[in-house]
Amino acid sequence: MPKRLEQYHKRPVIILQPFDSAVDTLEKELAQKIIDEIEFQERVMTKKEREKIQKAAKLIIRAAKKMKKLMEDRPVWDYKALADAQARLYKQPHLLAREAAEILGIDPLEHFQEEIIELARLFPKVIKPEKTYGDRWYKFLKKKGISLDEINPEKRKKSGVWKSQSSLSSEARELLGLLKGLKIAGYTDASVDGLRSELNGRIDELMKNPAGNLELIGLYTVVLRLVEKGDFEKAEVFLRMF
Repeated sequence: MPKRLEQYHKRPVIILQPFDSAVDTLEKELAQKIIDEIEFQERVMTKKEREKIQKAAKLIIRAAKKMKKLMEDRPVWDYKALADAQARLYKQPHLLAREAAEILGIDPLEHFQEEIIELARLFPKVIKPEKTYGDRWYKFLKKKGISLDEINPEKRKKSGVWKSQSSLSSEARELLGLLKGLKIAGYTDASVDGLRSELNGRIDELMKNPAGNLELIGLYTVVLRLVEKGDFEKAEVFLRMF
């Protein structure tokens, strides 16, 4: 055997693991690396916090397996477009997720709905699908029969705005109707001023008993501020939370 071929045959053979088994072995390593990084930069984590990270790692690996199947037999220009988007939006991961979905023709709420919901439940202060999907997220939750309280139960405990959900929902629906009327009117100065006057009048009436009307005062005040800024779409998204 020629010397060069003999040297080649003596080289160690690298055997690649199948994708599914490879990512399974990474699950514990991924969780531990996240925990180590947090503890190195911040503090020692509690047992409950560590368990959350481990659950998140499982969800990430599960999503990776789904993505692998969705990415099979993709043309090379899809990968180039993804690389370009990642370079351009590396500081805005929520926008990157949306653009990647558009490039691939993949709807994350269809293919990764379980993972998105569970991650939002685990980390409601960090994982905020409403920033990525806007009004569509609330419609999606409604279609699935999931309330915002289920996603973030702590919000109900800490904020008085969530105490009287049924009455707030009724008021929110009425305000949505007023906003739709505003849209039909073309957001003219007269129609906007009319709504501002209506909201101010309701707030003044509620302020006669502020302690008993904190939730409604908060609701009307937020909508009033958004209307004054001209953020009508944001006001609609806010009201659909109730």
